Amino acid sequence: MCIRDSNNSLRIPGLQSGASNGQVLTYNSSNGNITLADAGGGGLSNNALDSNSLGIGTNALDSETAGGHGKNVAVGKQALDAVTSGGDNTAVGYQALKGITTVRFCTAVGSESLAVSTGAKNTAFGAESLRFNSTGTDNVASGYQALRANSEGFGNVAIGNSALLSNTTAGQNSAVGYNAGLLNTTGQKNCFIGSLAGRSNTTGSYQVFIGQSAGNSNTTGAEIVAIGYQASYNNTTNASITAIGYKAGYTCGNNCTYLGYQAGFNASATGAHNNTGMGAYSLYATTTGTDNTALGYQAGFANTSGGSNTYIGSGAGKAHASGGGSIFIGMNACSGITSA
Repeated sequence: MCIRDSNNSLRIPGLQSGASNGQVLTYNSSNGNITLADAGGGGLSNNALDSNSLGIGTNALDSETAGGHGKNVAVGKQALDAVTSGGDNTAVGYQALKGITTVRFCTAVGSESLAVSTGAKNTAFGAESLRFNSTGTDNVASGYQALRANSEGFGNVAIGNSALLSNTTAGQNSAVGYNAGLLNTTGQKNCFIGSLAGRSNTTGSYQVFIGQSAGNSNTTGAEIVAIGYQASYNNTTNASITAIGYKAGYTCGNNCTYLGYQAGFNASATGAHNNTGMGAYSLYATTTGTDNTALGYQAGFANTSGGSNTYIGSGAGKAHASGGGSIFIGMNACSGITSA
C-alpha cells in the first residue's frame, strides 16, 4: 500500500526504516519482493573524480585524476576513457574521445568520434567523424565520417557526410557538402563548397571549388578557381585555371581563364592551353587551339585548332574554326569566315 504524507510525497510503509539517500527500489523476481538497495548495476552513476566533471557509462571518465583541469563531461561506454588531467572536454557516444589524456577543449558527439585522438581543440559531430585523428589539432568535422582518416592535419573544416573523408596530414582545408573533397589526402589550403565539389582531388593545393561537382575530377592540378555547376569538371592534372559559370572550362588546359555559361566547354586538356574566354559560349568549341582571347557572347565560338587569335564583340569570328594570328573586332565581325 502506498500513501502520501502532508507534503504530498509518496511513501511506502515499511521501506523507510534504515533507508539512506540515493537508494533505489529493486524487484526480486524469485520471490516478488520490492526492497531498497544502493544504486548500481544498471543504474546511472557518476564515474568522475573531479566534482565539476560528469562521467556516465561503462569506463566513461574513469581515469580522471584529482588536481587536473576537470570540467569534463562523458556520456557513453569508454567515452573520455583515458583522460587524466585534461579538462573542458565533452564526449557523447561510444568511445567518443577515448584516447585523449591531458589535452583540453575537445568536443565529440557520435559513436567513435575522435576515438583515438590525442590532439587538442578538435570538434567532431557525427558517427566516426575524425575517427582516426591522432595528433591533429583545431579541426572541425560535422557529418558521418567527416575527416574520418585525418591523422595529423590541422585547422581543417569538414561539414557534410564524408566531407574530407580521406584527408590525412593536410591542413587548412575547408569542405562543405556531401562528399566534398572526399579523396583529398595531402592537398592543403583548399576550399570545396558544394556536393561533390573537389571530390577526386588528392594532392592538389590552393584550390577553390564552389558549386555542385565543381572541379569534381581534379586530382593533382593546383591553383584552380572553379565556381559554378560542374565548372572545370573534367580537369584532372592541369593547373592555374579560372573557370566561372555553368560548366565553364568543363575540360581545359593549363593557364586558362573562362568566364560565362559553357565558356571553353570543349577545350582539350592536352592541347588548349593559355586561352581566355569571357562571355557565354566564348571559345566554346576550342579543342587544341592555344593562346586565344575571346571577349563577348559566342566570340570565337567555333574555333577548334586556331591559335593566337583575338575575338572581341558579340559573335566576333563566330564561325572561325582554324588558322592563327587573326583579329576580329566588333559585333559579328567576320562571322562567316571559317579559316584565316
